[in-house]
Amino acid sequence: MSKQQVMTLAIEPSLIFDQTDNALDQQYADRLREYVNLDLLSIVFVSKDDEPDEIVSKMRQHGFRCSPRIFNPVSNNISIWRDKQWAIEQYTPNPSKVVFVVSSALQASFSKSFNCVALPHLNDSELLDLHNAHRESNSLDRLFVATNDGLKGIFEGSHWFDALPPGAPENNPSSEVRLGAFSIKRDVARVAVDAWASSVEVVVDRNGWNRTIAMSRVGARRFVADVDHFQPGDRYAFALDGNHEKLYPDPRSRSQPEGVHGFSELTGPASFPWSDRNWRGVPKKDLIVYELHVGTFTEKGTFEAAIERLTELVDLGATAIELMPIVESAGRWNWGYDGVNLFAPYHRYGKPDDLRRLVDHCHQLGLAVILDVVYNHPGPEGNYLAAFGPYLSKKHHTPWGPAYNFDGRQRDLSRQWVLDNVSYWLSEFHFDGLRFDAIHFMFDDSEWSIVTEISQRVRQLGQEQNRRYLLIGETNIFDAEMISPIREGGADFDAVWCDDLMHSIYSVASPETRLTDRSYQQHSDITESLKHGFLHEGPPTTRITRNPEASAETNLIESMVVALQTHDSVGNQPQGKRLHQLAGADFHCAAATLSLLYPAIPMLFMGDESLEPNPFHYFVDFHDPWLRDAIAKSRRHEHPQQNWEDSMSPLSEHAFVESKVSEVGSSDVADQRGFTRAWYRQLISIRKNWVAQNFLLASNMTVMHMPEFNSFQLVYQSGESTRSVVVRLTTPGIDQPKPIEIQVEGTIVANSVPRSDAAKNLLVENHAVGGRPSGILKISDQGNRSPVYKPNSCPNTSSGSMSGTAIRPPSPNDDSGSKGLMPSSSAR
Repeated sequence: MSKQQVMTLAIEPSLIFDQTDNALDQQYADRLREYVNLDLLSIVFVSKDDEPDEIVSKMRQHGFRCSPRIFNPVSNNISIWRDKQWAIEQYTPNPSKVVFVVSSALQASFSKSFNCVALPHLNDSELLDLHNAHRESNSLDRLFVATNDGLKGIFEGSHWFDALPPGAPENNPSSEVRLGAFSIKRDVARVAVDAWASSVEVVVDRNGWNRTIAMSRVGARRFVADVDHFQPGDRYAFALDGNHEKLYPDPRSRSQPEGVHGFSELTGPASFPWSDRNWRGVPKKDLIVYELHVGTFTEKGTFEAAIERLTELVDLGATAIELMPIVESAGRWNWGYDGVNLFAPYHRYGKPDDLRRLVDHCHQLGLAVILDVVYNHPGPEGNYLAAFGPYLSKKHHTPWGPAYNFDGRQRDLSRQWVLDNVSYWLSEFHFDGLRFDAIHFMFDDSEWSIVTEISQRVRQLGQEQNRRYLLIGETNIFDAEMISPIREGGADFDAVWCDDLMHSIYSVASPETRLTDRSYQQHSDITESLKHGFLHEGPPTTRITRNPEASAETNLIESMVVALQTHDSVGNQPQGKRLHQLAGADFHCAAATLSLLYPAIPMLFMGDESLEPNPFHYFVDFHDPWLRDAIAKSRRHEHPQQNWEDSMSPLSEHAFVESKVSEVGSSDVADQRGFTRAWYRQLISIRKNWVAQNFLLASNMTVMHMPEFNSFQLVYQSGESTRSVVVRLTTPGIDQPKPIEIQVEGTIVANSVPRSDAAKNLLVENHAVGGRPSGILKISDQGNRSPVYKPNSCPNTSSGSMSGTAIRPPSPNDDSGSKGLMPSSSAR
């Protein structure tokens, strides 16, 4: 070992003298003392409270023979020098070898001048201050967040900055091999890839300077190389079998700044300053999910821009957001379901840390974050998996292209790829759960299916991290196995998407708008969907015929996700029209009452709450001419029942731009959009109250359908108390039922009835009333009056326009009308 002094450690005394309680710490303390006594390492003590004489005495007690240098970073009372930075650098032969160990936020202001090691005992705000200080000075590459505390973490950081003495055993690289590219020192990265090739080379691009490094084969198909002068931000690609004419991005790329066809980018170590260490997620019963597409949720269409709108969602009452897929896809815009680089956030949305920042902000505001993932098929453009191995199935095929190989020869390649991707999003980005797209197309005939293995992996991860991660499967038709325990042959998912209620509502709202080839029977199917949660089960798809007296499957409804509309229902409508554009604002608001005051998990699609005027089109941006032609034809083929005249091409830039959500310009409830938002806020507030009071349970629910009035009623009975909601839904422009005259016994907490009709005790078409009557709510016509509700001052709508008073959500402990509604100040 060379006798040249190469490292200076700036550290608090306690981090050396108080960290020798176990054998491992003692081992690191012995090694540190050896380097100091051999003049291979010098120490500058950063002392806030200790007296210099006390520190010298402690050093002697611990066998250090050198004289320490000491300064106080807070008071500037420096025992040897006057300036903090100069104080450390004066006796440092190589300033680049200074390692400053940050143990408090007080040191953040000047520690950014050095290679910084942050120890994990720092609290969230201290780590954030440190991160921001380095970010503002453009020196994030000089910040390393150790995974271990104490002396082990200090040596970990010193190794990262390559500051340890030559020949030190701690300089030996770890033998761990992870697929992908990872920095093992600030200037050294380990690259590993699985490939069925005779040789693999990695081509590294640093600011236009390319180098080609041969990778060593490890085992049958793995290739590994440790590459010097390879830092975060540099780019790389693979040459297979000596062919340098075609370079491939890394299948496990974590960043694709040039898109799906470009070089991959090496990302840095895990140094993001998370502030959610005490976050435990949102219980399933409290979920109110808001689905959004990052690219159209804001004008900028980025992760950072989405953060600016989070408070709107909290004010609305949402408790979770669900991001449509955000992985790297071809082109400048995409729904996300054509992703090919499953570990890389879409570069047009921002950098990986921007996504982390979005998730972290959500957790600070009490919002869970669910990510939509696609493991049934890869996207058709930029999909280079076949060049690396049998990732794609020869046996199965999906409506959108080849399926992944989960059950064929060498299936472990695809299975491990997906399993690692699941863990990646949950562990490294702190997502609270995953929504699996079209899970019924994740074909797998293995005895132990990939879906079950995913569930088992996630449950194990949850135990390790003291979390219950949410697993949601899109099945559309109900599949009971998805939410059954593994011990019973199920997949142990938390919930499934079930769209039968949505399609039943659409069959009344706009009978000509058929979004699926399944058949629906208007009002009777709404009743069945409310009673049982679903109409169709499978696979294969089967329509359930039930005894009319059958009770609700109370153990199932609360594990279903229901929505008034989704990205599919809007985007698969040829003109991208939303429900209120097909059936009117009154119908939309009334129908929302059924989805929000129902025991299942409610989900809103972005813009639902404010009658979003812009459509939401299907849009893609493929460059391949054959793909562009196929996409133009496939929409009509996939949904032949639709009228595709005057539809916009999904390849048009306008289809993407026109789909961006607009801002609500007015909060006045006299404005349709303002009223609808207030109505949603009140329904969500009532839902939260009813959940907290244990009313909103399927076991408490009775569903009644009054066909002569086109009315549906949900009654929740708990002990002697009752909560109830009644909704009238009719096909606009076709059905024109007369108003129902009602009498009331109880308290109204929500009423969308026009004020003029409420004053006359009338319930008109396409409106809803909710309250807590003294008995089960009944509806009658004017010739047979039965007690129903007592009208109260309430927000109101009228055909073609809305008017009324502002709505104030009920008190958390009381859903009474007196606290839930404000007196009228004006009416139009």
